[in-house]
Amino acid sequence: LVVSQRLAAAASAPTLQRGTLVSATVTGLRPYGVFLEVEGGHSGLLHISQISSDRVEDVAAHFSLGEALKVMILSHDKAAGRVALSTRVLEANAGDMLRDKAAVFSSAEETLAR
Repeated sequence: LVVSQRLAAAASAPTLQRGTLVSATVTGLRPYGVFLEVEGGHSGLLHISQISSDRVEDVAAHFSLGEALKVMILSHDKAAGRVALSTRVLEANAGDMLRDKAAVFSSAEETLAR
């Protein structure tokens, strides 16, 4: 008998819908992206290429642990327990995420609707 807590949790957890805007909290910073805890207890990755349309050199310069963000779900692989996230699609203009995150988050619903 093989028991996997990760598979059991994935099977009982609700499916995150692609294209949905969700709140998340920064739990880890790496050179290749930001790890986030998405509402509902899922963990996901905001890859460095999905942060902004402009080039991001240093993730730690733009994010801090415990920071609250709004992100869009790109994909959810329930079996592997992976969630891909993006803030790049929330930008009205290229580079807005790096210049003024608060403005991007305040207009996120409107931008996604377009």
